Amino acid sequence: MNHTPSLVVLLSESSGYFPSSNLIFAFLGTLILSSPVPPGTGKEPPVASYWLPWFQHLFSFLRDPNGHFQSLGLYSGIPFTIPMMNTKFHVFSSPTAVATVFGKSREFIFPPVVASMMENGLNLPVPDRRFFNISISDKTNSAMFNQEAHNFVDQNHLIYLKYLANKRLDDIIAVYMNNFYSELDSAIDVASIGEEWREIQLHETMTKVIFETSTTTFFGNRIRKYWGENMWPDFRTWNDATYIGVRANFAYYFQPRAYFARNRMLRAFEKWVDCDTEDWEEDEGVWNEKWGCKMNWERERLARQFGFTHRGRACSQASFLFVVVTNAAPMATWFILCIIQSDQRLRKFRQAIQPLLLPQSGSNPNDLRFDMAKLKANPYIRGLWNEALRLGSASAAARVVSKDTELEGYVLRGGSVVLLPVGLLHFDEEVFPEPEKFIPERWVYDMPPDATEEQRAAAAQKQKKQSANFRAFGGGTGLCSGRFVAEQEILSAVATMLMLFDIELVGGEGFLLNPRTIGIMSPAKEPNIRIRKRKDPRACDA
Repeated sequence: MNHTPSLVVLLSESSGYFPSSNLIFAFLGTLILSSPVPPGTGKEPPVASYWLPWFQHLFSFLRDPNGHFQSLGLYSGIPFTIPMMNTKFHVFSSPTAVATVFGKSREFIFPPVVASMMENGLNLPVPDRRFFNISISDKTNSAMFNQEAHNFVDQNHLIYLKYLANKRLDDIIAVYMNNFYSELDSAIDVASIGEEWREIQLHETMTKVIFETSTTTFFGNRIRKYWGENMWPDFRTWNDATYIGVRANFAYYFQPRAYFARNRMLRAFEKWVDCDTEDWEEDEGVWNEKWGCKMNWERERLARQFGFTHRGRACSQASFLFVVVTNAAPMATWFILCIIQSDQRLRKFRQAIQPLLLPQSGSNPNDLRFDMAKLKANPYIRGLWNEALRLGSASAAARVVSKDTELEGYVLRGGSVVLLPVGLLHFDEEVFPEPEKFIPERWVYDMPPDATEEQRAAAAQKQKKQSANFRAFGGGTGLCSGRFVAEQEILSAVATMLMLFDIELVGGEGFLLNPRTIGIMSPAKEPNIRIRKRKDPRACDA
């Protein structure tokens, strides 16, 4: 762990009996060290000044991470350091630095970030933490290198890649959409919605439907039996506490309802993993009632192979439920809101997806399916998706510095953390003009046949710059394994919703997003929404 400069510690300790003086000395001490430092001088990035010793920037960061980064205007365009609880977090926002960090997985490592989330958010048992604790990436140092952790992390990642892409993913999404329509009907009784407007809580509805759909799709029906009627309230209570909980386990002890909800969830998963893992042949498909998705059956076998404890295996499975729901649910709400705020945008969306509807396969005309390959490839749909991700993301990719190294001319000490704030990248005015506006067309690069070479070169350069700054799913070894499943889930769900229903904000009111998130922002409060059934769910007219 890294410590604040000795000057600051000295000032803080000498004024310990005078709290107000303590704050002033802390601020003045760090102010001395906060002046921008030129690269190439063998120094760390400058320390942004703060008032509170030890906590340092913690509370400002937790209140609004992106807002806090943007408030430090003194460091616009250059790296800086925000200490929190005596650990140094170095903030870099240039595309070059981002590419370097993501490309050098030995110097900037991701597994310790996952380990921290498992230990704090799920209270992973101590004996199981060794499977995530990769101290350094230098395999020549056998005293510090954890081969066992490397092997587990690598094999677990390969299982994700095996199932969350290509044909297996298409099969999983087919199961997902069967469950989605069933859960949507259970939540709002689709048949009862007529051509008269009805007000609903859109975000609450979408979050519950996506949670219930994901639970059945990925874990089958047994988990419902073990978890019981508290399944949705428990997950919601625990998930609401994870913003701080994944960073500090003690947060759950200050929120007893979340603490007990987490315990009930983990006890349910303990029962779920407590059964035989019989063989599952390739021709038996990717889903069954007992295990849900074959991926989690395979992950369970891997955990047993490595000797995880019973509770550790439960934590591993619960962690996947968390990652597959926590950002998909707010993204579905946000994506709908982005589209319906403009009548023209909604009309173009329906015109784009209507030809991609597959022929009705069952007796229910409301059960809509789409050609997902063409849906994802449509330039306008792609523009809507990327723009919603650009404006809706509020995360900061984190990597632990494995050993003393240099980045953009600054020295970073081993054990410190590099933060790559998505907000600073996604709101770069040079790359995204008028960055606060929702402009899906900025992502469309198609050129007319008579375009000049200069125009084509300019479009290619624009695409290159935008791709370098667009980091909603992270990068490198920490690139989100679930990015394809998230895309297909949300595009399918939102396309279904907007073909089945007219959805609009009541009274033309706007809404604010909650910046306190570890990924996609949710509405700060439930937006006033009303819906009505469309006369023909297969028609494209708005």
